[in-house]
Order: sequence, then structure tokens, then C-alpha cells
Amino acid sequence: KQWYQRRVAITAGKTVYVKGLPLTWNMDKAEEFFAAHGKTCYVKLRKNQDTKFKGSIFAEFADQADADKFLAAKETLKIDDKELIVMGRNDYFKSKNQNMKDEKNQKRKKYRLRLCVDTTA
Repeated sequence: KQWYQRRVAITAGKTVYVKGLPLTWNMDKAEEFFAAHGKTCYVKLRKNQDTKFKGSIFAEFADQADADKFLAAKETLKIDDKELIVMGRNDYFKSKNQNMKDEKNQKRKKYRLRLCVDTTA
């Protein structure tokens, strides 16, 4: 577990998340896309339970500068005139965790509301 935490700490700033890619993409197309923005150490196509591409990718750049340059250009990154959602790895996980907390709180509110409603009327 410690080696994983060290790796995450080292690579977190160099890893980006991209969403909104065509579902027809494969690894070659993804690597070609990122190669235009700098050298990458790995590219991971995210897949659903049916092992089909979800349209989002995590990519680790070899250099922090390349990752920063990619993130700075996120407003101009488009595929087939469709804007992409681009963020750093840490920002992605913060946003994902916040969304999960919000959903959990919404479920709690609905449950509490159901308990307070008088059904005997």
C-alpha cells in the first residue's frame, strides 16, 4: 500500500482526466491524440461493466510541464467540434467524491422526508 501511495503522490500532478471522447476510440487513437500534446507514460481507456469504452481517459504525461500545458489548453481541446471535459486527476477525484456525498445527502433528505409525511390522513 505504501508503494502505491508514493506512486500516486509522484504521478498525481502529471495525470489528467479527459471525458467526452468518441465511444469508437481505441488505444491507438487515444495515444495519437495525447502524443500531439507531449510524451505520455500511460494512457488508460475507462470501460464500463460490459468492457466497452466509456468515452473517458486517464493519461499520465512524462513531464509535469506537458501536463500543465495540456490542462492550460483545455478550453481549446475539441473532438469533432465537441468540447472535452479536462481536469487534473486530483480535481477529478475531488469532484467525484463531492458528487457521491451530495447524492448520499439527497437520499438521506428523501428518506427523512418520507418519515415525516403523515400517511394516515
